[in-house]
Amino acid sequence: MHARARVPGVMLFALLISACVTDAQFLAQNTSAATQTTESRAKFELDCPQVQTTSLSQKVVQSIQQGYGWRGGGMHAGPWTEYTIGVRGCGRQAVYMALCRDPANCNAFAQGAEVQPVLPATSQ
Repeated sequence: MHARARVPGVMLFALLISACVTDAQFLAQNTSAATQTTESRAKFELDCPQVQTTSLSQKVVQSIQQGYGWRGGGMHAGPWTEYTIGVRGCGRQAVYMALCRDPANCNAFAQGAEVQPVLPATSQ
């Protein structure tokens, strides 16, 4: 019951903080960290020292998570930035989702279970 009593306070705090920064500013603040986090993960998964990234989409999401998720126990209120980033390197490509709370707190997840080979472009 005590955790439920904190929900309105946590939501109010998140709302006040998010009101100070526009979505565009929040996205810009986290873009570099999201790209670097994704590049590091992709270099490992693609086994490729040089990769190129392409931003496919970005948005600000609001969320409340309770329980023991990837960030540990407790309650976490949004906002988060979410980026979909395509990565190519060493003849392979993959798509990742990067989630950032702030520049020091980002994580990238592969969007699919498999890495695709990059096929040469054909002219018709």
